[in-house]
Amino acid sequence: MLSCNTTEPPVNGTGITLKLEDVSCTEAWLKLTVSNSQLPITVLLLKDDSIIDDIILDKADTLLYIDSLLPNTNYTFYVNGLKSPPIDLKSNKVSLTTLDTTSHNFTFEKYTFGGQAGSCTLYDVAIIDENNIWAVREIYLLDSLGQPDPNAYNTVHWNGNQWELIRIKTNACGGVTYPPIKTIFAFSSNDLLFAHINGSISHYNGTEFTNDCSLIRQLNGSAIKIWGISRSDFYVVSGSGFIAHYQNGVWNKIESGTDLSINDVWGSYNPDTGEDEILCVASNQFVDQEVRL
Repeated sequence: MLSCNTTEPPVNGTGITLKLEDVSCTEAWLKLTVSNSQLPITVLLLKDDSIIDDIILDKADTLLYIDSLLPNTNYTFYVNGLKSPPIDLKSNKVSLTTLDTTSHNFTFEKYTFGGQAGSCTLYDVAIIDENNIWAVREIYLLDSLGQPDPNAYNTVHWNGNQWELIRIKTNACGGVTYPPIKTIFAFSSNDLLFAHINGSISHYNGTEFTNDCSLIRQLNGSAIKIWGISRSDFYVVSGSGFIAHYQNGVWNKIESGTDLSINDVWGSYNPDTGEDEILCVASNQFVDQEVRL
């Protein structure tokens, strides 16, 4: 955790600050910010008063990644002086404690769903807490007469006591009432999105499901993954380099610059710029080539 830090007064109008962004058992991420200084400059990064790196800064904000730390250990980091050009400057000190490791004494339970009436698969899961878990795709059971039921369950939900099978109904956007669900994204326990393989998206508000077919007009197939910051501001990715942004009721397609299948998307909201920072991962399965996106 971050200690109470102070920032040394700027020298010659130049300021340099260090801020803890995240920490794990053996890694730390620090944000280094330089103000009122002509770039590029070279700084010295210190850990517990020992120099560990020379860093060339060519922009005002730089994210520093530090590895090979010890678990459950206290460290102090700071930048001491500008090596080039030589300016006597010192950043604030950031104190942190790396996370401790677990005992690794895990207990696993296995649950089996369906299988009586056909192939059953689960493609994605959202864990809100230990008593609220959702998994999606398609599960076939037998009907009351012992015959294969053609209407699959497309969701299973753990309510803290048992798994319950759920059919999320669509507006038959693609001609199927209960189409399998490809992926799920949870903002909270009362705010979840489900992407069906017919291209439609269902929303759960904690009480009921509503379905939206508007994405189908842009998407050929189904969304592979979803990421967003709210129900009115999220992204979907799919095959052939497809990226779309939904904001305040309007879909906008984003040109990705690739025709590869985009298999996942994740991001964060930057409060300093007011913009989303998005990472999309693409691949050409079974083909040996480098992929950049």
